[in-house]
Amino acid sequence: MKHYGLLIIAICLALVCGGCHDDAIENETTETPAVSDTEPAIPDLPVSSLESYRVVVAEGASDAVMEAAQALRSGLASHLGVSSIAFSTDYEFKAGAIDTTRIDTEILIGMTNRDESQALASMSLARLDYVIDYSSTRIAILGGSEEALLNAVHDFLSRYCTENDQVIPGGWQYCHRHDNDAITVESVPLSQFVLSVGQGVSEKAETTLVDTLFRQYGLDLAKVSEIDAAGARLSLRLHETWVQQYGITITANTVCLEASSAQALEAAVDAFLTLLTQKTALTAEDSVTESMSAVPPSYTEATVVDRLFVEGLTHKDALSYAVGEEILFRFRVTDSGKTTAQYACPLFTYTARADDGQTWSGRLGGEGGEITLRFTLKKPGHIQVFVKACDANGNEIPSIIGLNGGACAGFEEITTVKEEPDDFWEFWQKQLKELEDVAPTLIAKTEVKGKNPSFYCYDIRIQTNDTPASAWLTIPKNAEPGMLKLKMIYQGYGQNDPILEFNPGYITVSVNSHSVENGRDNAYYSQVVPNNFGFHLSEYTDPSRAYFRNMLLRDVQAFRFAKTLPEWDGETAVISGISMGGFQSIAVAALEPGCTNLNTHITWMCDVGGRTDGRIAGWLPPYTDALLYFDTVYFASRVTAKTNLTAGLADPTSMPCGITACYLAIRGEKTLTFLQKATHSTALSVLTPEYTRSAPAAE
Repeated sequence: MKHYGLLIIAICLALVCGGCHDDAIENETTETPAVSDTEPAIPDLPVSSLESYRVVVAEGASDAVMEAAQALRSGLASHLGVSSIAFSTDYEFKAGAIDTTRIDTEILIGMTNRDESQALASMSLARLDYVIDYSSTRIAILGGSEEALLNAVHDFLSRYCTENDQVIPGGWQYCHRHDNDAITVESVPLSQFVLSVGQGVSEKAETTLVDTLFRQYGLDLAKVSEIDAAGARLSLRLHETWVQQYGITITANTVCLEASSAQALEAAVDAFLTLLTQKTALTAEDSVTESMSAVPPSYTEATVVDRLFVEGLTHKDALSYAVGEEILFRFRVTDSGKTTAQYACPLFTYTARADDGQTWSGRLGGEGGEITLRFTLKKPGHIQVFVKACDANGNEIPSIIGLNGGACAGFEEITTVKEEPDDFWEFWQKQLKELEDVAPTLIAKTEVKGKNPSFYCYDIRIQTNDTPASAWLTIPKNAEPGMLKLKMIYQGYGQNDPILEFNPGYITVSVNSHSVENGRDNAYYSQVVPNNFGFHLSEYTDPSRAYFRNMLLRDVQAFRFAKTLPEWDGETAVISGISMGGFQSIAVAALEPGCTNLNTHITWMCDVGGRTDGRIAGWLPPYTDALLYFDTVYFASRVTAKTNLTAGLADPTSMPCGITACYLAIRGEKTLTFLQKATHSTALSVLTPEYTRSAPAAE
């Protein structure tokens, strides 16, 4: 879900940057020719000639850099009236594979291995500074941060993609320096303040303040506790004894935003940020206290085009609670999440369940537009809460989307309920022996044309010890031996055609979960793929007879085949999957050497025995001890690849507790991101907080 957040950030930055030169804050900029007397002059560059250029990013560039590159390509293509602008990574030109006809016609985005990027890096750019350079044959764009890089791309497009026949002057360089000391509080720069956040402050209020201060003003205030907030400080506080009001208090070395409720504090944050757009030298005279309506309007009075929804947040990081600590949720009916609007409803109804076996349910009056719920877990695990806005009879109001949310207590203490079988690894080594004498060779390969003109696309079958592995194979047409990275894709549970992907710079193998044909309609798959495969208790009288056993062996053989392709660079192998595909991905990364990057979402089959001790069951095959041989967590303990997991705190299928145990078991460098409000289908409302944990590789 980080891709939605990046898109929103890019749009917001574009809007902000469009007026950055007329902002209330003065920004230092330089715009100079960069040609010496001794070097050949760089010719002026007609923008129309950029049609023949390629956009280049670093090998392994972050999602934000890729977003900036795509924004530039889209803007140029639209302005020039062409279908696409070429793209590559700087890796393409290593090891003597240089295309001499194209090497100078590049636009470098972010830091790359080219000399032009390296030279700009010496300019000591601050976080919101950026530079655009055409002092060599290439164009180079670099920012002091990923946000600044997006600003730079927008600036370039606004300068040279608004009119016909524009020309970039030879030797031109533009450097934007952002002054983050321009805002003062009683003559003290706001950049010298720390941020103090009181207990119960909503994440939305804090995030809105922090993100806007950084994005618009380059301010990255250190966060401290209320006790440690000595010296100049910007504080967020709740006073629940107040009645629907907020205040902004400004004194020497202090700005305090305080309010009676989450809604009122969000209004205080909005008012403070509005004040900053009007003046940059704040004094005590700018202090204000505002009263708000004690009773919010009814949901029937809402004038928004979109549906309303129930918004809910924990009072701190949802993964940070201790066992026995009170977990506090605040819920309210709001609109798009872009305003502080709040609406009353007759009733809120709620249910909750936790991994310690506790359940809750009830109804509370919604006349005030918000409610607070408090829970405590007795042992490590997760809690899931489901809240609906209802009419006076307790019926859900169709025009208001309910909330599915969650939190965790004792995050670092979570393990599987059942111990790994003593012969788990021995069992799987025995299964793999059946592949020892079976070379991963093709027994069928059919080219499928018309899918993507830049790629070869093949429908393939791979020899295994039993029924063949079936997959889609796509390879860029311009690939030479040793040039491409490898991406393996494993599928979610179902009776359907595998995902077909075309990834520049990658060999992509999308493996069919079943030994059946690719590219057929749903009617075919419903006939040839067993109903409820993997869910029949009879499969588990002996784990070697389970449906998932042969599936995983086909998955391993497909990976072995992919590593024999001559186009592979022999280094980077990415394995990815969603749900059951996540289970397969982690199993393959454990069973077969070579995976360097592992990416899974809403990973299935984690802690399959957790329900035997009262944990939330999720959607799993019937429990038997033989099912433990397919527990994703036990495979994860053998994974050393760099791993990125994402999951939903409200997922009723792939349970958050099991995914947490999976994350903690992985031995490689790892990151886990839980999305609030996300279920297995990941149908999210506008405001979706993310909670992330990371750890280095185990020694």
